[in-house]
Amino acid sequence: MVEHMFPMMNGSHLLNLKVVDSRSQKWKLRYYTRPNGRKRGPVFTAGWRRFTKAKRLQVGDELTFYGAQVRAGDRQLKMKYMI
Repeated sequence: MVEHMFPMMNGSHLLNLKVVDSRSQKWKLRYYTRPNGRKRGPVFTAGWRRFTKAKRLQVGDELTFYGAQVRAGDRQLKMKYMI
């Protein structure tokens, strides 16, 4: 997921994301990959618990993550992430 969804990590292990859900509500999440492959896979840290509680997610629920380049008000290309 890291390489194709978040190429701008550039060797960093931490990425702060602003994502939008299906109701256009904005969420701040932190995506973390463990250095040197310690433990299992990447995780969401800050903001994730709040998101899962608000959405009443349960074990076995599935989420779809989507990223697209969009032009911001300053005409610069930026990534927009949706859950």
